[in-house]
Amino acid sequence: MEPSTAGSLLEHAWHLYENDLHSDLIDETLEPDENTICAVKKIVEIALMCTQSPTSVRPTMSEVLVLLTNDSSIETKPPGKPTLF
Repeated sequence: MEPSTAGSLLEHAWHLYENDLHSDLIDETLEPDENTICAVKKIVEIALMCTQSPTSVRPTMSEVLVLLTNDSSIETKPPGKPTLF
């Protein structure tokens, strides 16, 4: 991400998520495997859910904990575009 064209981190993360490029958030020098890529996608989805507006649609911290510790995929409504743009 070029400094002159960089928006907010949230905007950048949303763009990558929307285009199924969430793995681009991983430092490529780490040489991520498929498990790492799946984990990043899950964490990005949870993070985006935590930025939704109105705040009443955001998951509670208890729900976030369940989502983070659950090995299966997220079974909630996918996050919508954050309203901070």
